[in-house]
Amino acid sequence: MTTDVTTKPLINYQGQDFDFASICQSLEQMGIKAGDDICVHSSLMRLGKILVPHKQLLDTLIAAFREVIGAQGTLLMPTFTYSYCREQTYDVLHTPSTVGILTEYYRQLPECQRTIDPIFSFAVSGANADYYINAKTSYCFGVNSVYDLLNRRNGKIVLFGEKDKGYTFVHHVEEEAQISYRYYKTFAGTMIDAQGHEQQTSIHYFVRYLDRRSIVSVIKMRHFLKQQGLFSEQPVGGGYICTFSCQPSKQALLQLIREDEQCLLFD
Repeated sequence: MTTDVTTKPLINYQGQDFDFASICQSLEQMGIKAGDDICVHSSLMRLGKILVPHKQLLDTLIAAFREVIGAQGTLLMPTFTYSYCREQTYDVLHTPSTVGILTEYYRQLPECQRTIDPIFSFAVSGANADYYINAKTSYCFGVNSVYDLLNRRNGKIVLFGEKDKGYTFVHHVEEEAQISYRYYKTFAGTMIDAQGHEQQTSIHYFVRYLDRRSIVSVIKMRHFLKQQGLFSEQPVGGGYICTFSCQPSKQALLQLIREDEQCLLFD
């Protein structure tokens, strides 16, 4: 990374510049620290006017996350793809992410590895990358899924750019609670692993019933986590950086939906 990547303003919004240092500062102020495992869900559309070439922006954002978590931290980003559900091959190295340009760029970095879940995959690099990459699971959100592993390490979810997107972690909570408005559906197909080996695989996805209330309101969820003192947010440009820790958030959400499993659903 060259010096100007970290010193040039990245974004301008209503006359205010945001750079590498200000993003690092915001992350640190919200409790992200050296050694953390963080899962970054991103949406860059609302940040403001981009002042640098796109590659430079993406490199600098990744550098900021890594700067704050340090060499002992681990950086995860979702690289979800639903083509496997449509009987298309999941190729670990080549199937593109469908959840934003930052995630698609990140997964292609030489130091990144990608998990083998053919629907809800993640790109991972850092000290504990092998912990996530080597885990075996037959469930998108169940035992040994990335969100389960992240929770065990009390990792943190970071929402970068948009505070109304990136709450997929709640499906891990729903699956553990075995709520009644979702059910297991098995998808089977072809996967090509990172070594180029083709194999037949299957995965159990805890999908929602389409004929009943089954969609979590992220506004309700965020409001609840804020009430519990578990959700932090700061503006960045025209968007936000938000964080919440997995373990306390999961426990609070589990208790809530076990008492009333529909309380977070859209009315």
